[in-house]
Amino acid sequence: MFDFYRNFKSLSYSVLLHVLILGVFTVSLSSDPVVRPMPAVPEIIQAEALDEAQVLQEVERLKENENKQRAAEKSRKRALEKKLRAEEKKLKLLKKERLKEEKRIKDQQSKSAKATEKEKKALAALKKQKQKALREKAALKKSQDKQKAALAKLKKEKVALERKKKAAEVKRKAKAEAKRKAAEAKRKRIARQKYEESEITRAMIRIERQVKRNWTRPSAISNGLTCTIRVQLIAGGQVKSAQVIESSGNAIFDRSAENAVRKASPLPVPTDPLIFQKFRVFSFIFNPQ
Repeated sequence: MFDFYRNFKSLSYSVLLHVLILGVFTVSLSSDPVVRPMPAVPEIIQAEALDEAQVLQEVERLKENENKQRAAEKSRKRALEKKLRAEEKKLKLLKKERLKEEKRIKDQQSKSAKATEKEKKALAALKKQKQKALREKAALKKSQDKQKAALAKLKKEKVALERKKKAAEVKRKAKAEAKRKAAEAKRKRIARQKYEESEITRAMIRIERQVKRNWTRPSAISNGLTCTIRVQLIAGGQVKSAQVIESSGNAIFDRSAENAVRKASPLPVPTDPLIFQKFRVFSFIFNPQ
């Protein structure tokens, strides 16, 4: 009996040891930090006398419980591992999505930065073009203003030249007209002079003839006597006075000559008033021959 009790006690300790080892193994295999309660250690019933069949039955029961617990632990472990794999897969997917999103954001930022840089370059180029256009516009305006000033100056010079030409033409025409008039006046003057000289000559011839016709030759005078008589007329050729200014040397001849002039009144003077003015006072040589 004592030996049986000792054997039972040893077996109980062995079972308890296995349970403890199983618990430690289970805890070491599990990733769940939750501390699970240890299976209850069957109370060791001290008995002085136990049936061996009951002990074996109890051992089998304990083994079965241990196997069940081990199977349950394996099942729980597999479920936990499956859950962990699912979580890891989910985390990988999330990480992949996060990396993809980060890459998209980075690419977008890079594109945005490139677009911004491109836009800056485009704006700088546009600004440069505008500045160039403004410079060209200013240069064009300056050139146009210069051309306008040159055209205005040329127009002014042209107007001045036209005025000068016109003035010169007017002056030339005036000079030509004056020259023509002078020539015409000269021609008329010469013609008038010739006409007057002709009229005077003819008038003198007529006067001398008329005086000779009215001259009475005094007796006892020699031939070839002449004298110069100064005659003063009034309107119509009437003789106002007749006076010998250069004597023939013969007083009788001289008086006869003066008497002949008075008897010839009115003298046949020109009807032209201007020419007649030259006969208001005139002299002629009386030569009765």
